[in-house]
Amino acid sequence: MIKTTSKYELCQIEDIKNLILVVDIGKSVSQIGLDQRPAYRQNGMFAGKDSNGVYHPIGHRIIDGKLTRYYKDLPWSAFVVPHTGIPYIAQVDISKLDARLAFYATPQILRNGTVSVNSVAENTASDIKSGSNYRSLLGITKVGTVCMVRTFVKLTLQQAGQLLKDLGYYNGLNLDGGGSVSGGVGLYDHGYERPVSSALVVSSGVPIVERVEAMRQNDIRVSENFMLYEFESPDTHEVIVHQKLIDCLQKLRDKYGPTIINSGYRTLEHNKKVGGVADSQHRYGKAVDIHLKAGWTPERLADLAKECGFTGIGLYNTFVHMDVRDTPVRFDNR
Repeated sequence: MIKTTSKYELCQIEDIKNLILVVDIGKSVSQIGLDQRPAYRQNGMFAGKDSNGVYHPIGHRIIDGKLTRYYKDLPWSAFVVPHTGIPYIAQVDISKLDARLAFYATPQILRNGTVSVNSVAENTASDIKSGSNYRSLLGITKVGTVCMVRTFVKLTLQQAGQLLKDLGYYNGLNLDGGGSVSGGVGLYDHGYERPVSSALVVSSGVPIVERVEAMRQNDIRVSENFMLYEFESPDTHEVIVHQKLIDCLQKLRDKYGPTIINSGYRTLEHNKKVGGVADSQHRYGKAVDIHLKAGWTPERLADLAKECGFTGIGLYNTFVHMDVRDTPVRFDNR
């Protein structure tokens, strides 16, 4: 069940076997778990930067029964999915657990039906526990049904605990919040994402084409002149498109006139089929290939793309590749 309101989005997980934790260093949530046929994804573990500015998950974790150790133990609470029995939240040493899934977050904000912020016992950092912020949350009912919640309004930890209680949950945990809050239904993402390097992924268990057709036909206007279906991968109709790409493309369209997108988002299979590089920006919804109109040279369209804010530009005989990667690059593949 997925519910979206003006204040929050909730994904209740009907089968806990469909919940997985995926770690992919340097990637944002919309870039993680693409091969897991996600019905929903949300940021999970707290993340910290290394000396090179790359985010890494904080704390021990167990994924598919395999333990990955952090360099130190933490007094934080853990979300634990045992091999048998119902999921739970507790202050435990993950390194000593035999579980299918486990990771740390802080603090627990709902305990046995009572709003109780456990920040002192967990030594929660002041920037997490103080004031109001956007929140990512995890809740568990009495019978073990798990939900993920991300808020569109700023809440204190007390208010976040109350929200989970009002939604019918019995225990609750605060996940990484603020600028790390990200997630959404299926594969569609819009807007800036911090590369938090991990995500909680809910696998649908349904073939991707059937699921996407059931969810939407991508007949959604994303800007004045572009529809969502123009960006979809042609093999399955899946789609990811980042807002910055849309903004730059609309600026281009205002000056270039009617614009044909030869290629937008690509699934892993479609990217292989067309000979794309493994880490293609098309895989992350950050790239388009634009058809070259009569009377235009690749150089002229490439210059316009740069003027409109595109940072990755590639020249071909019949089209120009444009993307919004972090580091500017220009290449010629004619």
